[in-house]
Amino acid sequence: MTREESNSPPKIPRIIIILGYIFSLLFFPLLWIDTQSDPVSHAIAGMALGLLVFWMLIAAGIQRLIRDKLPQIQDNILLKFTILATVLALIEEAITTTMTNLARPVWHVSPQDAHITASTNYFEVVLLNSVIVFIPMFLYWGYMLQRYDFHHLWVYLLFGITGTLAETLSFGPSNLLSIGFWLNIYGLIVYLPAYLIKDQDRSKPPRYLYLGSIFLPLIVALPVVIVVLIIRSVLGI
Repeated sequence: MTREESNSPPKIPRIIIILGYIFSLLFFPLLWIDTQSDPVSHAIAGMALGLLVFWMLIAAGIQRLIRDKLPQIQDNILLKFTILATVLALIEEAITTTMTNLARPVWHVSPQDAHITASTNYFEVVLLNSVIVFIPMFLYWGYMLQRYDFHHLWVYLLFGITGTLAETLSFGPSNLLSIGFWLNIYGLIVYLPAYLIKDQDRSKPPRYLYLGSIFLPLIVALPVVIVVLIIRSVLGI
């Protein structure tokens, strides 16, 4: 019996995740079609659509195919969760950076005008923008999953909401309109490592920790954000 068969998915995160997929699959193709008269907006919509296809569809499908073939995480949960989530974040950012680098050859616009990453340089993106900031968040979730019995779909949803808030704080409130998109982009980063954690008697019920687990990852990441901003200022980035 697989973990999912023995532990039926909670309805609330499952419904929200599915609705997020439906929104994304309807909205972004329509946005891409609707922006054809504006080359920059059309390019950005195309990049988002590419991220949807390669991350939310292809990468998500691969995760589902391999999840029951991988060994479960039974010990060193904090470390193993953090490493696997970091690897998945690096893959996701490889896709987004590739989309940005396709601005000129595919969309015939400058990547300075049309982009979905802070830079066309992958290492600048992951070391001075995104993944480096995610690592404290992964450590938070690894610690929580050592102690509390969060279902993996709750981890998916809560981290997805955290990611949406991070996008909103970084790039403006318009990102809240795409919460269905962002919660799946970010949720898929932690889905597989959370799924692989073996059920065991570590696990106190989370109870009042759901709401806090949306905001606390942002708080624990704040020192890294400050250091990154200082480094970026020194380097003039």
